[in-house]
Amino acid sequence: MSLFRRITLSRFDMLALATMLGLVIVIALTTAASDSSVPGLRVAFLKTGDDGVQNLWLADPSRVGDLRPLTAVGSGNRIIDFDPAPDGRTIAYTVYDFDADSQEIYLIDLRNGSTQQITQCKGQDADCSSPVWRPDGAALAYQRVELNSALDLGVSPNRIWLLEMDTGSTYPIINDPQVLGYDARWSEDGSKLAFYDAASGGIVIYNFASSEVAGETQLAYVPSLYGTVGHFSPDGSQFVYAEMSTGGPIAHAYLQLAGLEDGQTIEISAPEEETDDSDAVWHPDGERLAIRRRYLTGDDYTRGHQLYLMTVETSQLVPLIVDARYNHGLFSWSPDGGQLVVQRFQIFDDAGQAIPDSRTQIWTYELATGALTLIADDAFIPRWVPALEP
Repeated sequence: MSLFRRITLSRFDMLALATMLGLVIVIALTTAASDSSVPGLRVAFLKTGDDGVQNLWLADPSRVGDLRPLTAVGSGNRIIDFDPAPDGRTIAYTVYDFDADSQEIYLIDLRNGSTQQITQCKGQDADCSSPVWRPDGAALAYQRVELNSALDLGVSPNRIWLLEMDTGSTYPIINDPQVLGYDARWSEDGSKLAFYDAASGGIVIYNFASSEVAGETQLAYVPSLYGTVGHFSPDGSQFVYAEMSTGGPIAHAYLQLAGLEDGQTIEISAPEEETDDSDAVWHPDGERLAIRRRYLTGDDYTRGHQLYLMTVETSQLVPLIVDARYNHGLFSWSPDGGQLVVQRFQIFDDAGQAIPDSRTQIWTYELATGALTLIADDAFIPRWVPALEP
């Protein structure tokens, strides 16, 4: 008896088999595309390893526990700050070399992990740090100090320099050596750059698009005693920043809003209130702010700062993240405004006892649901890394 039988397929059988085969191919292609998908929104941060060295890490906030180190600087170095590129492909970061006692800026390609040094400051008797990408990705603002080793004059104060990525050309933003600065911040269209100048006691806003013919001023000064830089509104027409109130029994910060077109400044949180509003970040809709507030007295008193959402036009305030066990620090909105990434520090345990060995953590907060998700322990300085374009 033959072990093989001839199988005859009808036209209907052949059509069904072809349909099934097509589905298998579609599923396989979909799976392959998913496996090689372009990375979505990510979070970069600094994390101290078991060796005590600070390195740069990356997390996928949609996959809890999906963390990976990006850099592996040795024990004689540490990474002290960084900024992801607007296209999500690279991150600029500062390495402090303990042995050489110098700071240089490097670039890491997130697609292949390759790194390159993009400043040569030590050879120019200078230190360079704190890179901040211009929104078009074509240039970096950074802080530079002249060491003056040969002159025995001591280290000069910080000034803001610009590095053009295509040519490598670098120069001070403002030629006047009396204009100092740190903590640079770009407007979203790249036409303005703000930084704090301790010598003048305020925030300097440099307008690259200014025109003498049109009567526009290239430099604007916003007085502020608080010592930090604020944030441009998404359309670049307003600037929110903290100011110091010293008139009451407790010195504290409150928020002001500068109109960059009309030159008018208004208070959006009251200096006479016993609250400390030390920072505010614009929601992408340009109508709301996430603010960092601490009530200094009363029933709402907390040891640490909490996060609230303020509607700018009305100053109406609603809680975002309020947990008296924690202090909330650096925070920023995702590009679509749906999430916050925030640095948190737990002060007390559930029983209200102080935690002596607490470490900073990175969390995300979902605006629509209020869900909080722990991203990383013993980590700090979170930054959103934009999704890569296909």
